[in-house]
Amino acid sequence: MIGQFFRYSRLSISLSFVGVSMVILLIPPAILLYSLEPHRRIHYFGYFWKIFTKIVLKVGVSAKITAIDRRATFHSIDGRGLVISNHLSMVDIPLMAEHHIVVPIMKKEVAEIPLFGKIIQVVSPITVDRRDPGSRQRSFKECIRRMKMGWPVQSYPEGTRSKDGIPKPLDKIYPRLIMAAYEYKIPVTPVSLYGTDQILTGQGEIRLGKKIGIITHEEVWPQDYDDCDEFVAHVWDIVLGGYNELDKMLKPTS
Repeated sequence: MIGQFFRYSRLSISLSFVGVSMVILLIPPAILLYSLEPHRRIHYFGYFWKIFTKIVLKVGVSAKITAIDRRATFHSIDGRGLVISNHLSMVDIPLMAEHHIVVPIMKKEVAEIPLFGKIIQVVSPITVDRRDPGSRQRSFKECIRRMKMGWPVQSYPEGTRSKDGIPKPLDKIYPRLIMAAYEYKIPVTPVSLYGTDQILTGQGEIRLGKKIGIITHEEVWPQDYDDCDEFVAHVWDIVLGGYNELDKMLKPTS
């Protein structure tokens, strides 16, 4: 009973600190940068966002992070193309943001979270309203527009979070954006995420001190593949392979 009390006290203090950090770190730059062009807002605000997400993961939930970046000639600070990853939980958002300055496609409900939703308007988020039949098509066109302009876009091809923590197989994903990247000769950066579903459970419980991982793989260029199906299969296979690698590294032994 005493241990549980201290655990919840620790969690309350940590989340309060995260809330204060959001107000201090994100609101002033969001206001100051709003007059800039969208791609410049995204770039500069990304620095503050990375600091905030690090606080969320390190202080808020005490996550033990394993991060591997296999790109030899390119860094996310100068991002481009399409970034894809598997999707496990809401914690994917700060884990991705700590390592990639890139605007994700997000559910409209996320962009409507009080205060948070107002802050992220500075990066002109790409939102999808599942209640609006035309919303998905509009967001798809906006993704294409940004990628053709050289702006990076992040997508979860699985569409929704994995219910069992294991990435979905190729025939269960939505490859439309990957196929568009192939058509327009836009590079795709596969990213593998692991363990975030162990922090935030389906019942809303927050667990502290969990091991999570992220592998950013080398960019994959459409020009290196004979057809679109081969390209889609390869980039998703990289995501799955990275997840399996992290599973062997980080999965509890008992």
